[in-house]
Parts: sequence; structure tokens; C-alpha cells
Amino acid sequence: MSGLKELKRRQKTAMVIERMTGAMKMISRARYTAAQNEMRQKGDLIQVLQHMIKRITTQLESEDRTAVSVFADKGSKHAPWLFVVMTSDSGLCAGFNQKMIKAALQWLDQHKNESVQVLCLGKKGASALQKKGDITFFTEWNDSVNPSDRSASASRAAHTASAVAVHDSLSGICDLFKGGKIRGCSMLYGKFFNILKQEAEIVQILPSLLLESGPSIQTSKADDHDSGQATTGVNTYMIIEPNGQRVLDGVLDLWIRTMMKNTAQEHKLSEHAARMNAMDSANSNAKDMIRRLKIQYNRLRQDRITKEIIEIISGSDLGA
Repeated sequence: MSGLKELKRRQKTAMVIERMTGAMKMISRARYTAAQNEMRQKGDLIQVLQHMIKRITTQLESEDRTAVSVFADKGSKHAPWLFVVMTSDSGLCAGFNQKMIKAALQWLDQHKNESVQVLCLGKKGASALQKKGDITFFTEWNDSVNPSDRSASASRAAHTASAVAVHDSLSGICDLFKGGKIRGCSMLYGKFFNILKQEAEIVQILPSLLLESGPSIQTSKADDHDSGQATTGVNTYMIIEPNGQRVLDGVLDLWIRTMMKNTAQEHKLSEHAARMNAMDSANSNAKDMIRRLKIQYNRLRQDRITKEIIEIISGSDLGA
């Protein structure tokens, strides 16, 4: 009976795992859907802002004025380059965090001769990079994060922000760049390709390369109006007040902040997709384990019943 009890105990454990992974898969799916909808809304805003920047740039160039912005200029040479590493605050998402950490270490190794400071958004990345003694963390983050939003661990308070504060805190990077505290910023995030594929991606946020994109920033008159309108009789000239440069700086500032928040949202989308796939695989494995344990339990039980019947028959034959 000891073998049957052990199989029964393992079967109950597998059933608990199956229920837990099933519930976590449903939660991840709900969060994935919500993040996907929010990302689509922000994607529309990014397109509108980028179209506006193109129109302002085209108009400034038509007036023989150079389209420049404080966000397109290189920062102070004495300031560090900010490298934002995004991971998750929790695990159970397969190798998602390992991809982010591996890509971060490769990028840091390539730029080891430069002045780089790291800002971790996510406890998994912070705990992994803290083990490397040659990494300098961005200490100015203490002033831009509310004390109530910092990590509970005192050793990580200067290097990481909680997931709740990530979106609101990313806007402070633009202020740090304008204040000359950083000379530029790159972000490592999980790029979402589809529900089965998420890869580590590094993108330069500051200084912005949008004004240096050449032909892509130029628009023809046919592209300057809303879709569906005819080009004939449409006046594409805009009255920009107080002046084009200030408006361009303001719109570009809003575009960069929206891009950073959209990048963080895409990272969350990738994280939820990775966790959903991991929990789906774990749930399927738990169901297979339950099925195998049931078969093994029934076979062992039937074998013992058969032995008992044989013993009863053998005993009755001896008695006769």
C-alpha cells in the first residue's frame, strides 16, 4: 500500500500544479490582451506625433531654416551614457529574463571603454547585474523616484524602480538629458514579434535620430494631408506659434516620452506572452504527468488485486 499512497500523493501534487499553472496562464492572457490594446492606442499617438514632426520639419526647411532640436544634439562629453535595462520583477516566464540579461552584458562588454551607467527597471535584471563588480549604476535615479515606489530591498533602491513607477519615471530621462546629467540614453527591452517570439532589442532614445533620418523625415504634399483627401486645393502651410523651433522641441519631447512609454509597454507585452507560453507548457506537462500517474496507479492497484485473488484461490484449494 505504500506504493499506492506515494502515487496518490504525487497525483494530488500534480493536480495542484495543473490548477495553479492554468490560473496563471489565464491571468497572463488577460494581462497580455490589456497590454496589447493599450499598445495599439499609443501606437496611433506615435504616428500622429511623427507626422506632425515631419510637417514642421518640412515647413522649416522650405523657409530655409534648419530643423534642429535640443533632443537631437549630443549631450555633454563629461556626462555618462545611460543604459536602461528592462527585465521583469517576477519569474516563471521561461528564458525571457535570461535573454535580457545576456544582451545587456554583451552590450556593456562592447562599451566597456566608455562612461556608461546602468539603470535597471526590473528586479531580475538588478539582482543579476549587481553580481558584476565592474558595472556602474545610475545614482541620480534616487531623486526621480518616490520613496514609496522604490524596491523593498535597500541594496536595490538606488538601481531599480518598481513596475508601478516605470511608466511615470521614464519621463524623467528627458529632463536629465536637458539638464546635462546624461549625454545619451539607450534602452534594452523585449521586442514583441508575435505571441511565440520575443527577442532582446536595444534602441537609442537620446539623442533622437528622428531628425537625422534623411528622406524618411521629408514628406511630399501628397503625404501632408489626411488620408483620403485630394491634393488639389489643399494648403499644407501651417501657422506655427510662437516659433517653429519651440514647437518642434515640444512635439519631439512628447514623441520621445511616448516612445519610451510605448517601449516599456511592448516589453510588458513580451513578458506576458512569454509567461503565458511558459505556463501553457507547464500546464500541459502537469496534465501529462497526471495521466501517467493515473495509469501507473491503476496498473499497480490492479496488480495487487490480482495477487490477492490468486492468494485467496490458492488458499481455498489447499483447504479443499
